[in-house]
Amino acid sequence: MSISNVTDKAFCHGVINSFISNECCWLIENPEIVIFSCDFDKKHFLKELFKELSIYFPCELAQAVKKRQAEFLAGRYAAKQAMAQLKMPSHPLPIISIGKDRCPIWPNGLVGSITHNNTQALCALLVEPHSAGAFIGIDIESYISAEESIGFVELVHTEAELAIILAQGIPVHMATTLIFSAKESLFKALYPQVAKYFDFNCAVVTSCSLEHQQLTFALTKYFPDQNYIKKMFRCSFRLNPQSVVTLITGKW
Repeated sequence: MSISNVTDKAFCHGVINSFISNECCWLIENPEIVIFSCDFDKKHFLKELFKELSIYFPCELAQAVKKRQAEFLAGRYAAKQAMAQLKMPSHPLPIISIGKDRCPIWPNGLVGSITHNNTQALCALLVEPHSAGAFIGIDIESYISAEESIGFVELVHTEAELAIILAQGIPVHMATTLIFSAKESLFKALYPQVAKYFDFNCAVVTSCSLEHQQLTFALTKYFPDQNYIKKMFRCSFRLNPQSVVTLITGKW
């Protein structure tokens, strides 16, 4: 499974309104995954857009700043459009509620993940029958600067992990951003199972292939045994001009 060539299968639309634009959706086979992305412009956000786009406005969001409301709207819009591609029988489409940990609560039969940076939102859905016992995590990150990457070393990765990525000819700031994004995707994929927060040092990059746009993780010694999960995970990635997108999926 790879997300490196998704534009080959994507259909795209132009501007819907001043807030949402550049919608794209594609299907990745084996397993069957729907990914929807859209650009959004926070300068054009209005609370009324929730009603206009038929997106549920949760009470938990009432006191949030406009930036957070705009990002939430874009993410839920991506999720709604991803569900629409599944031709789900229910109409209107089911509401994606917010869990106590602020994670999305997906309808029965779906496993999903939502992500955004400052200008783009994405949703990845794993559909039936592949969703049974499955996990999925998607993340997008804008590249940090070379100067910023220096301060991330101890927080995001070890020198050994960084060296694995740099050996592929990826610049250091892109390498650090890639590892950060991949570990964010891993967190999103694992959190529904482990139901607790964990540090980035619980997973170590063991290999990377720029040609196949994939890297692998090994979980540290005690973490998988304590949480009844497997020890090795594979992450697909796509290096865009301004950002990186990572995706982790599989079955328990």
